[in-house]
Amino acid sequence: LSYIGAAYGVDSRHFEALSREHTPLLGNTLYSWNGTAFEYFMPDIFLSPPKGSLLAASSKHAALWQKIKKCKSLFGISESAYFAFDPDLKLQYKAFGLSEVALRSSLDKCVITPYASALMLEKSPRAVLKNLSKIETRGAFGKYGFYEAIDYESNEHIVKSFMAHHQGMILAAIANAFASGVIRKAFEKDIKISG
Repeated sequence: LSYIGAAYGVDSRHFEALSREHTPLLGNTLYSWNGTAFEYFMPDIFLSPPKGSLLAASSKHAALWQKIKKCKSLFGISESAYFAFDPDLKLQYKAFGLSEVALRSSLDKCVITPYASALMLEKSPRAVLKNLSKIETRGAFGKYGFYEAIDYESNEHIVKSFMAHHQGMILAAIANAFASGVIRKAFEKDIKISG
């Protein structure tokens, strides 16, 4: 993280002073706050973790753990809307994650969100494409792309909404996977990022 701080004129000592707990799970893996796919993989859309770093290893290990912790033969657990409503009938939203890699008590629930799977395209393309195909065959694909989630906690309800930021992450992940990291390269060319 210190290279990011340097790009913004922040002394690297501040980043080195950050306490980052880790687990020996699958090798050293940094904990994230909620153990969500978003927390591990969204930064990789824009920045390349330094090769051989704990950040790179953590991202790789978190992807493996997502695939190990399948529910109903699907993977892709992250923050998302789920099949619950407030008194105004607005969908509820929560951070679902994997407790094994979460700093706080995580919500290990079987709520699969397609964007979480798509974020792993570069790490595991065949597994992700197969997973997204299964998600589609279960009815979680509509007019504008993948629906928000399949909530197996509430009897396999499809959460039929489209969140722009989740659709954006799917598109960005596809662009990076099929055009050699095009978004990451463009972002890192910015003088404010590259220093």
